Amino acid sequence: MNLVFTIYGMKFILPVFTNEPPQEEVISLKGGELLQSRQAGGEAGGGECRVQDGEYHRPKLCRHCGIDIPPDVPVSGSYQRRQQVEIPPIKPIVTEHHYHSIRCPRCGKLIREEVNEEHKPCCGPRLASLIAMLTAVHNLPRRRHINQLLKDVLGIKVSLGTVANCVHELGEAVEEPVNALNGQLPQQDKLNIDETGWKKAGKGRWLWTFVAPNFTFFHIAQSRGKKVLKEILGQFFPGSITADRFRSYRFYQMAGWQICLAHLIGEAKGLSQSAVPATSRFGDWIRRELKLMINLWKKGKAKSLEMNVCKARLRRACLLSQDSEDKHVRNLAQAMLKDWEAVILFTRVEGISPTNNVAERSLRSLVIARKISFGNHSEKGLITTARLRTVVATVRMRGVDVWDYLAHALVHYRSGQPAHLFDLPSG
Repeated sequence: MNLVFTIYGMKFILPVFTNEPPQEEVISLKGGELLQSRQAGGEAGGGECRVQDGEYHRPKLCRHCGIDIPPDVPVSGSYQRRQQVEIPPIKPIVTEHHYHSIRCPRCGKLIREEVNEEHKPCCGPRLASLIAMLTAVHNLPRRRHINQLLKDVLGIKVSLGTVANCVHELGEAVEEPVNALNGQLPQQDKLNIDETGWKKAGKGRWLWTFVAPNFTFFHIAQSRGKKVLKEILGQFFPGSITADRFRSYRFYQMAGWQICLAHLIGEAKGLSQSAVPATSRFGDWIRRELKLMINLWKKGKAKSLEMNVCKARLRRACLLSQDSEDKHVRNLAQAMLKDWEAVILFTRVEGISPTNNVAERSLRSLVIARKISFGNHSEKGLITTARLRTVVATVRMRGVDVWDYLAHALVHYRSGQPAHLFDLPSG
């Protein structure tokens, strides 16, 4: 084993001779402080691949004097490490099920064993789950692309109809887990909510995301209004909501509504770039105070005196500009004063974020998918997309392997048993 010390960018290696296989324990020192150490071989290119084999190389020729180095010369103890990840040849497993016929020895009639429901689909659980992941999760919307990918990489030929059937079957398999998450939304203490445009056969729809502390729920609806919120969260939501300034969220203002300060910073940035000096000063002022509030919150000073002073300056800026001649300045100042409690809720209620970044991040992949595939073409496709995205986002939040869980859910579905989120495999 070698202890590797890094001091101000310089690497020092101290060999420690043991009977164990070679490995490295990396210890970093910066500014005289001992940083967290980790075992070598844990990552390769940002992944989580463990070293399974090792090859040892030693110089055979001296680069300085040119002599051949005998094999009995011992190594110095230090070495340079390079990891290479490889994929073994993938060979699909084809299982052929034979259902025989037998003539009854008593009545003489021919009887045949009934086909097991689990054996009817031509794609096994893991293959069907892979197809669904490529389609609904990894933004490969065209079935021909998936068909060609399976042929080139796995050597499997499947029809275009089989690809569609696998996706919809998996959407049905996760129906109960998704419904269970939907039922948990009204009981959450806090939610981050956002929405973006979607398409169904070219017609406009809205894709909603509801991010709770331990799960994410997606819903595609015709409306962006408060009717959708009432259907999912109920008439009264006891927790707090972090969202943008869209008027639908004002319906839950009494319960707890936190306006995303990042949206306000964006509006203030636009004002700060104005050629009018008064407008530019107001935008800079608002932007500076909002950024300071976010930084104080990150430092755990949401209820500090410094935060209170910052809030007072922000409110004063809005009061001074609420009657401005510039309508954009006037609108932003009046809107912040009107929803003042929603601007500063994170300073009063612990655990609430001043930004809605977590909800916006959950939508990024779907926005890319919308631009590639232009949404869905049927109501069934809308439901399947929302369900699969919900399950994938949730199992990722819980540290579960996505592929394993989808295959697990499909096995339960084909055997007639419901798959529940608390039946998550350990991975």
